[in-house]
Amino acid sequence: MTMMPRSVLAETPTGERPAIRASTKYMETFQLFRPALGGTDIKTFANKAGNLDLYTIGTNDEVFRLRRGEDAEAPYHELDLNITGRQLYLYTSSSEGSDTPNILTLGGNGRLRLAEYKQSTGAYFQQETSPAKATESIRQFKGARGATGNIYVNVMLDVPGTDYGLLANNFFKPGSNDWAGPVWAPVMGPGGTQAEVKAIAVVENSTVQSAIFAIGRDNEVLFSETSDRTSSLRVLGLKKATALSVVVDQDDRLAIFAVEKDSGKLLLKREKKYQAGTIKQFDDWIYVDPGQTVALTSVYASQCFNDLLQVFGIGTDGRLWRAGEVPGSGRRADPVWNTLFPLGNEIPSDPGSEATIFALGRDLAGYAEAYTVSAGGDLTRFWQAPTTQQWFEESIELFRGDNEMVPVQTHALELVVLDEGGMPASFVPVSIQASSLVTLFVDGRSYRCSQLNRVMVETGPNGKVVIYQKANALAAATLYVETPSTLAGAPLVVEPNRQLQAKLATLSVDDIKNAKDASGAYLLPAEYRSSDEYAESLQKITEASMQIAAQDEAGGGDKISYLFVSRRNAARGFNPRLNLAALEGTSWAIDFTSGFPQYVPMTSAEVAEWKSSRLKAMGAEANGFLGIGWGDVWNGIKNFVGDVVDKLTRIVVEVVEGIGRVLFEIGGKVFEAIIEFAQQAFDFVQGVWNWLKVKLEQLFEWLAFLFNIGDFVRTAEAVRHSVDVLLDFTVGGVEAVKQTLLSGIDTMKDNLQATVDDFLKELNKQDNPTYDQFSSQQPMTEEQSYQMEHNLFANAYEQNGGQAGERGATTVSLMSSSALSSSLEGLLKMLEDLANDFQYGEGKEAFNEAIEYFTAIGDDPNNALNLLMSGIVKVMESVALYALDAAKTVIATLMDLIKEVVESFRDLLFAEWEIPILSQLYKLFTGKSLSIRVIDIAAYLVAIPGTLIYKLATGKAPFPDQAALDAYKDYVTVDWIKSKFGIPTSRKVVFNSTLETVVACVSLGVYSGAMFVRIFTDTLTGVFSATALVKADTPTRLPDGMKNYVGKWTPGGKLLAGGVSVLMRYVTTIFTMPWLIRPGAPAPSCPAGDPGFAGTIWICQVIAGPTRGLLVLKLPAGRARVYTGELTITLWGWANFGMVVWNYCASPNHDTVARLGLARALCNVIPGQGTRALFVPDIQEATYFVPAIIGEVLLVVGYLGSIGVAVAELVEIAEGGLQTADGGSGRISIEKAAHPL
Repeated sequence: MTMMPRSVLAETPTGERPAIRASTKYMETFQLFRPALGGTDIKTFANKAGNLDLYTIGTNDEVFRLRRGEDAEAPYHELDLNITGRQLYLYTSSSEGSDTPNILTLGGNGRLRLAEYKQSTGAYFQQETSPAKATESIRQFKGARGATGNIYVNVMLDVPGTDYGLLANNFFKPGSNDWAGPVWAPVMGPGGTQAEVKAIAVVENSTVQSAIFAIGRDNEVLFSETSDRTSSLRVLGLKKATALSVVVDQDDRLAIFAVEKDSGKLLLKREKKYQAGTIKQFDDWIYVDPGQTVALTSVYASQCFNDLLQVFGIGTDGRLWRAGEVPGSGRRADPVWNTLFPLGNEIPSDPGSEATIFALGRDLAGYAEAYTVSAGGDLTRFWQAPTTQQWFEESIELFRGDNEMVPVQTHALELVVLDEGGMPASFVPVSIQASSLVTLFVDGRSYRCSQLNRVMVETGPNGKVVIYQKANALAAATLYVETPSTLAGAPLVVEPNRQLQAKLATLSVDDIKNAKDASGAYLLPAEYRSSDEYAESLQKITEASMQIAAQDEAGGGDKISYLFVSRRNAARGFNPRLNLAALEGTSWAIDFTSGFPQYVPMTSAEVAEWKSSRLKAMGAEANGFLGIGWGDVWNGIKNFVGDVVDKLTRIVVEVVEGIGRVLFEIGGKVFEAIIEFAQQAFDFVQGVWNWLKVKLEQLFEWLAFLFNIGDFVRTAEAVRHSVDVLLDFTVGGVEAVKQTLLSGIDTMKDNLQATVDDFLKELNKQDNPTYDQFSSQQPMTEEQSYQMEHNLFANAYEQNGGQAGERGATTVSLMSSSALSSSLEGLLKMLEDLANDFQYGEGKEAFNEAIEYFTAIGDDPNNALNLLMSGIVKVMESVALYALDAAKTVIATLMDLIKEVVESFRDLLFAEWEIPILSQLYKLFTGKSLSIRVIDIAAYLVAIPGTLIYKLATGKAPFPDQAALDAYKDYVTVDWIKSKFGIPTSRKVVFNSTLETVVACVSLGVYSGAMFVRIFTDTLTGVFSATALVKADTPTRLPDGMKNYVGKWTPGGKLLAGGVSVLMRYVTTIFTMPWLIRPGAPAPSCPAGDPGFAGTIWICQVIAGPTRGLLVLKLPAGRARVYTGELTITLWGWANFGMVVWNYCASPNHDTVARLGLARALCNVIPGQGTRALFVPDIQEATYFVPAIIGEVLLVVGYLGSIGVAVAELVEIAEGGLQTADGGSGRISIEKAAHPL
């Protein structure tokens, strides 16, 4: 749904106003991505935008750069720099910035190579570089920039046959290739001779720190404050080391991390906080975690988002371990270190050098990220959310140029920005931030988003923004959204996994016992499905976890939520943390000692007793429970780390004074963490399944919406088949009912006044409803409207239709051809003259009256919803007399030329186009080429919602297999329609009640889905019409957002939009054919009130509706096409309105069911046809384009009202209401309610 339901709007709290509708779905999507392949080394470097560029070394030592894109087609873009080397060092010069830094590498011959970017060529130029007389082979080098800007290069010169080298250095000025000295100047060791070292290191996170560190020949740690020819190393203490990593902390103090020789323990030596003299002084070596049990082989340090330090180590088991600083307990207390804990990620090594492939970086916003290579060889990004402390991991993804889409696990979110009246706010700016660093795909484009990285986009014609977040966990980053209505400093908090939260909260024991992955394998082993005990435990853990998640500011989980702007909430200040006061005193545990996660309810007293016993068991030396990062434990479980999974005995959760505390008992130690954010609650659920060795991918396959592609392809095929049948029938069937149609129009003119009087009396019986009330008689439920959303094809068309390109014999060439006969040219001239006469000639008075009625509502377009239906009827009366004369003339001429019209324009329906993303989706679903025909665009736009709403009503897909589709196609034929008309057929048509039921359900499902799609397609063409006279270089009152949006659509895209709109009108017309939704309906007949008159109206709609629209597309783009199209459909709309009302008034049945059927028809006709004159361009500028906005408001409310009735009819049929009327019981009877368009 694209608006706030009136029932929700009526309950808006005092002092609040609508802001956003958020629809969430844990679902499979498809994207054009491929993973970046990992290399033998990774180096990070912050670019001009502040993001981290990745420089990697691939095959044959080729160097590649991967850069994040903003508003890009993929998260990263890869560039082959056409240079080679290893051991990268990057720096900026006076001429080149951080986007194209100079790159120093080590060649395979042991010589340095310098690559400099040349603006003149747009490429790097690389050459060997070294001091003039230097001939030595280099084993390792490290670069550092000094305080004066000089680039110091420290080298370890090769000593063949040994495990050490000789330390030397030299320097040069950036922008110059001239080294300061002719040779590699020896760096002296503690003994006064050239230092013999096994490894060298420099400060990783400072651009002006040129200190040099080394591991000596005897594994001592060596240090010099500078990297110049006067450097002399001194020994830092007595500890021996095998690996080093050096950073500066938030106070700019050196912190040296080392792996102790023999023990593999993690050491730290820090520069003293207070010192005298000019020589740097250091504290003693300490063990970061005195209780460390694993031996490390490598170490990597960095600063976190909060500027505190963290250190990663690679264990002898090849897995990742981590320790981090946390603030001390007092205001001025120094930070303290958490336990070194196993995160468990497997870290590979370069087979050639045995060096670990792992890199750390920190962008200019302060976010730290790690990079490594997955077991499958993909370059992988690993990072921690600063707020929730959760760890996330994903592949570095590049654009895939082969047009082969791949499935992606996604937290999908569709936001509709609302105005104060709950209507969609079109073309308005939206700001999006995230609780942690995350890649968002917003309206099909990739963005980096965080608390500091803001994504700015604008809504489209339907007020919608589509956001995809890759589901790297059950949890998703929370989004903070600002719109024009939000208050400063008070963004709206949106949880993208609301639907998942709601699903988890309502899982039954049977749901869990029967959980399966995509292959059909049970998630629980057979021994745990033998009784309900195990599934019940998981259910209770899940339920308790989701109770925590439901305590956030947005107020709990559901797939659809409405967010309001509240001054009261804004005054309290923005705080996205959980308020757990409602769960005060809650306590429970997960016990793992039985070999299965068991839910254990606990009282506060039991928790206190357990905590006391655990502290006692930990011993007197334990100063309280151990601190730990929230995400560390769960990441260890996810990676099946034995030290975590095998030793985890209990997790205890308690809420005390509104704070959620979680205690993890692992290997006899108890670690304490705080739960502050809703997303953390999902870790309990994912964690227990991970503990059971069920991977996230399997959970996704169980819990998420996965596309059964065949179901949607078959629905699309049924739609296309039905369009083909209608076109074939139209050519041969219209002649048989021509005189009936024309006489019906004549009779309608004679009865117009009486019809109006009768209908006004009927409206008075209904308390003279407004347009809004009339349209809201049978609103969809949220569950029903949800089936219309998250439509991959519709979203792809909305986001990329403006870039559509033609293929082969195109629609553009067809339209610009002169192949039409003189008779069709005459018909086009008739339509053009009719439009001119309506606006400026005999119909001018009626035209002005209609426009004035809908626009005389003040400044707020939403006031149009309060217009009385009785007033709309009077507008219809004033226009209808003129319209009926026009309709008769046009319809008569069209019927005479119907064969020529359909055959001339059939090629248009089969013209081939390519639309970015939509074409690739089409290729994925069908296995065909990228070229998609206009008729298939329409079919696939409705396939997903049409299928899903049918499934909701019936419990199964409309065409679960090919046999079901074949049966439909064999049944719904031209002969079948002819038989309904009483026209002789070439073969006998046999009535099949079962198939008639299927046909009726399919028809109403497709109609509902198509009308939902038309909210966009018809609004889009209305916007194009309204702005047709706006010139790029001419001042205009057109809102900037609308102007920018229209400017993104190419002429070809706009032309295609017109064709798609006409096709969508064909679809909704076809699938409300009386004989499709009402078995037993008689052939077309007159007069009104006769059971066959609905068929008469339908035939008129086919001819004067979409077939007329098809003909208008022949007119040249510009004024002629716009005015002729919008005004002739307006005229037909009011004629159509009159015929539908006349039939209703003449019918003896006016019960609730009949009124609902009337509402379905009129809620389509009024906004979709009768009020299209509101989009003509020459009434827009003086009124600031308010008429067009009114047209959109009427369209949204009307179409949703029509859909609501159709869905109710579908549900009625599915429940067995097709065969007979129910005698006034209130159930919707198709026999009574069928009204065509």
